[in-house]
Amino acid sequence: MKIFLVLTLALVADFAMVQNSCPTLDPPDNGGVVCVQEASTNTTRCRVKCNPGFEHLLQPNVFEECGPFTGWVWTTELVGEPLSGCIESLFEGETLEVEVFYFIEKCSSLTAALREEISSAFLASLKNNSICISNGKETCDIESTSITCGAEVDDGFEFPFRRKRSTQTRMTVKFALKSLAASAANCSSICGTDITDECLGECENTLRQEANSSLQMAVNKVENIYSPPAKTDARRTRLKTLASPSSGSTSPSRDAAISVSGILLKPMSGVRRHEPKVQCPSGMMKKATGSTHTCVECPAGTYLSSSNAECVVCPRGTHQPRARQTKCLPITERPFPGRPDGIPWHRGVYRG
Repeated sequence: MKIFLVLTLALVADFAMVQNSCPTLDPPDNGGVVCVQEASTNTTRCRVKCNPGFEHLLQPNVFEECGPFTGWVWTTELVGEPLSGCIESLFEGETLEVEVFYFIEKCSSLTAALREEISSAFLASLKNNSICISNGKETCDIESTSITCGAEVDDGFEFPFRRKRSTQTRMTVKFALKSLAASAANCSSICGTDITDECLGECENTLRQEANSSLQMAVNKVENIYSPPAKTDARRTRLKTLASPSSGSTSPSRDAAISVSGILLKPMSGVRRHEPKVQCPSGMMKKATGSTHTCVECPAGTYLSSSNAECVVCPRGTHQPRARQTKCLPITERPFPGRPDGIPWHRGVYRG
């Protein structure tokens, strides 16, 4: 009888020990967890620590906890969401907007479908002419085309001694050249595992110079197509004297012409470039890292706030399953086990 009692007490003690301990909190990819034990409440609190070149947007204010108040499970399980991981940070990209021009009949009557066709054909034309491509590899991105109808012009304006053939509309096509994403994590191969602010700054400058060079090369190709340099032979010099309005350039290349659904778009000579902009891609937050700035995507469960350009956790009653979003979606709130004090469970957030 005594032996049975001892064994029973031992089993109860072991069971209590198992029940009164927290399971291991698995670290996220590209990082780990740093935990502290609060002896007064027997509660463990953990925060995520990321590898160089990766960020945890909710740090340093968000922690996970496990203890008697949580029933010895982590708050990630109670909330029903996985532990937020470490996200690759990117250096700010450069965007350069460029405009080219075409002759077109009745531009204002173009339907939305035709505008979409023209945009697709225009982008295909740029790629066929190796814009943002070098040695078969992409060197930048082309996107954000827009079409604007301008004033009517005479398509025979280049040589004033000719009679007018017809009056057409000038159509402006604006598009954006964007540098490829450059990961701050790539700097670890240059700076080592301990990335200092100085080395990170040098790495950023190097990557930015490479991006600028790629964009400049792409713009030069566009100008060679739409505003080719004039040749210096005497006959062409005389023609350029009579011609208007693009001194120093000849007619655009035939490769720039576009035909869509029986509509012929004839290129005009000239290219307009805007001042380059340095910014983070959509759905990514700018974050100071020492003396430099990096871009970190807003992870699932958050959105990029337009008011303060920061990633914000979706409010209660909403969710966002995708990263790089600018709003949260409504959901029917799921019931979670309540705390002893009646307050619903949520991830802890330090204020101040």
